[in-house]
Amino acid sequence: MRTQFSLARKLNEEQGVTIIDVLISMAILAVGILAVARMQVATTRNTTNGNVLTLATMLAHSHLEQIKNVGDVSDLDDPTHPLVVAQQLDEQGNTDANGLYQLTTVVTAPAAPISTLAREVSVTVSWNRQWAGNRQITLTTITQGNGV
Repeated sequence: MRTQFSLARKLNEEQGVTIIDVLISMAILAVGILAVARMQVATTRNTTNGNVLTLATMLAHSHLEQIKNVGDVSDLDDPTHPLVVAQQLDEQGNTDANGLYQLTTVVTAPAAPISTLAREVSVTVSWNRQWAGNRQITLTTITQGNGV
C-alpha cells in the first residue's frame, strides 16, 4: 500500500496552537515590551539630567556676568557682599531656601596680577538629585569690573 502525501491531509492534522506556543510567544513579547519601557525611562532620566545641567550652567553664567558688571571688583573681597554670599536658588534663579541649586562664589586676586584691580572669580553651582547624586559646575574668569 502506498501512502500519499497531501497538503490537505497535513492541514487537517494541525488543528491549532498549543499552550506552550502561546506561553513562548507571550514571554518573547514581554521581554520586548520591558526593553522598550526601560529605554523610555532612561531617555526621560537623561533628558531631565540635561535640563538640570543646562539650568545650572545658565545660573552660573548669569551670576558671573552680574559680577563682571560690578563697578569696583575690590568690593567683592568682602565675604558679606551680596554677590559673594552663598545662595540657595530655584530653577528660575530666584532665592529660595528649598531651591535645588546652591550657588557659591569665590573671589581672589589672580596668581600673576594683570592689574591691582583685577580679581579671579569662580562661581560654582551644585545640586543633588536623588537618582543622579551630587553634581556641580564651576565657571572661572578674571575681571576688572565694569564689564571687562
